[in-house]
Amino acid sequence: MEVPATLHDLQTQCAYLNAIGAKCREQGIRFGYHNHSHEFRKVEDQAVMLEYMLEHTDPENVFFQLDVYWAVMGQASPVDLFRKYPGRFRMLHIKDRREIGQSGMVGFDAIFRNAELAGVEQIVVEQEESEYDIEKGVEMSLDYLLEAPFVKASYEK
Repeated sequence: MEVPATLHDLQTQCAYLNAIGAKCREQGIRFGYHNHSHEFRKVEDQAVMLEYMLEHTDPENVFFQLDVYWAVMGQASPVDLFRKYPGRFRMLHIKDRREIGQSGMVGFDAIFRNAELAGVEQIVVEQEESEYDIEKGVEMSLDYLLEAPFVKASYEK
């Protein structure tokens, strides 16, 4: 999808997402949207794109997969989004600049502690880049997640 340039474009995009989501739901398929950093820009200096989408799509038809790294890069707080839009984020996309938990840029502790409020049902972990060979980088990311007490506390129910 093209990035909406106007509020009218954004309204059209939301209507399109709702329509596709409704068709998917009729077939027993869930339809979701994954963000990048540009969704945290204002359209026509009026509405933050992702917030507008959350407010103008039907939760029955469209779920959101919040990519926490891109949210942070877009100057947004994932936890603030969880609080403002509880239950709208069925999937959580965990990513960091390099290995998970190594940059200190993403507040994974607070994110995991608020995942239930967000409505998270599934978590996707991605590692795009690594300072090490890929196997070592993945091992470091996995170790971080397995050893982090806040991850276990969030999902040992």
